[in-house]
Amino acid sequence: KAMLAGAVVLGSLAYVVPNGGQRVSMRTSIHMTDRLAATSAADSLLQVCAGLDRGAIASAQDSALVASAVEAFEAMAPCALDGNDLLNYLVGEWRLVYSSSLSGSTPLSVDQLRRFLVTTVDAPMARSSLMIGEVVQRIDGHGFGLEEDISLRLRTPWPLPPAPEMRIKLSHELHPTGAGSLTSALVDVGLRLPGLSVPSLPSTPGGGTRYVLRSFADALDSPSSALRSLPTTEAVRTLNSQAQALSIIASSDSVRVDRSGLGETRVFVRVTPSSTSWVADSAASSGQGKAPQLSASALREVARVREETEAAAAVEVAELKSMLELVAAAEASVAEEKAAVEAALEEAERLSSEAAAKAEAKLAEAIELAEAQAAGQRAVAAAELADAMAAAEETLAAAKAASVAERERLMTVHAQELRKVEATAAGRTAEAEKRLALALAKAEEEAANARVAHAAEKQELARQAAAAEEKAAKAKAAAIAAIGDL
Repeated sequence: KAMLAGAVVLGSLAYVVPNGGQRVSMRTSIHMTDRLAATSAADSLLQVCAGLDRGAIASAQDSALVASAVEAFEAMAPCALDGNDLLNYLVGEWRLVYSSSLSGSTPLSVDQLRRFLVTTVDAPMARSSLMIGEVVQRIDGHGFGLEEDISLRLRTPWPLPPAPEMRIKLSHELHPTGAGSLTSALVDVGLRLPGLSVPSLPSTPGGGTRYVLRSFADALDSPSSALRSLPTTEAVRTLNSQAQALSIIASSDSVRVDRSGLGETRVFVRVTPSSTSWVADSAASSGQGKAPQLSASALREVARVREETEAAAAVEVAELKSMLELVAAAEASVAEEKAAVEAALEEAERLSSEAAAKAEAKLAEAIELAEAQAAGQRAVAAAELADAMAAAEETLAAAKAASVAERERLMTVHAQELRKVEATAAGRTAEAEKRLALALAKAEEEAANARVAHAAEKQELARQAAAAEEKAAKAKAAAIAAIGDL
């Protein structure tokens, strides 16, 4: 039973394979294969994103390759985390390496920039002359707040000097809503410009963004006609409700793919010493060439082998579970027999206790009856003795009154009568004591017989219990032998 119970633990198989001199379960091997496949798919996605400047210089063919790599990554590593597990996974610093809203043309159009920023700001802001730089997300592990740092720069024609860099800092609250799904609520917006400090902006739909745009216009002396590209307040609310919904469609240790309610696809890489690689660095840079993409057919072959391995593992689990069911049935039968024997022992002990109690009660009744009979006989003898003494005294008094000479004779007669009465009383007392002794001896004999019968019955029940335990041991040994043969 211990061997079979150890074979099925949390659904893992006991079938082991050598792995560098160690033995690992098939379930562990499958998990390692899945993790390697997910890492391979993530590396392939980062290779495709390399050199695209977060998608800003991606062509239609590049976007199609990224979409295919995202689809392969999602097939290999779909995100099933939920609740605190999802939030704990997101904790850390992430860097944007690709956004589908930035791909298609250069410079960015108003609609593309609006679609990119509406997923992070409470209302859309767009300007055709804006260029987006590095985008970094920081998620802390205490309040699970999201802080997003976006770098913006105005495009200036040559030979004008470069425009100052603007940085928008967005603070969100994250709330998980399901497997791989969550919502983000904007709580604060900050703007940093060289020589200008803009306070936290209101997060009211429409108002906050217009305030940002007015600050841009005042700081950079931009024309107010740029505000005409803004949508209406009702459209802003609709975009906000869609932008707040976020789904993590694929995830690995260092790469994740998000999709917003507006349909935008983003690829993030975790910024840690262990996950930062040449692939991640080259994916964020715009001057490097693309690394070769991992073959999609190889990823599909890995998925097919994984499905076949899981099917074989399921068959092995079913067979082991059936063997466990047989062992459990045998143990249940032995347990039933043992319970029956224990019940018989308990019943025998109960009957023995009842018999002993009845014998003790009968003995007590016999003793009480004998004592009562002896007391009655003593009372009768005492009464007879008293009557005889009274008669003798009367006879003596009459004899004294009749004649002094007759006194001696009467005294002799009285002495004779007294001796006779005493002899009779002594005989009756001896007879009563004899009957009492016989009654006590008989009661003790009956009690001894009852104890002997109880001891014999208890020995018989003990013998039956030993036989039942021996039978149970033989049945268990036979079951273990049968399992060993299997």
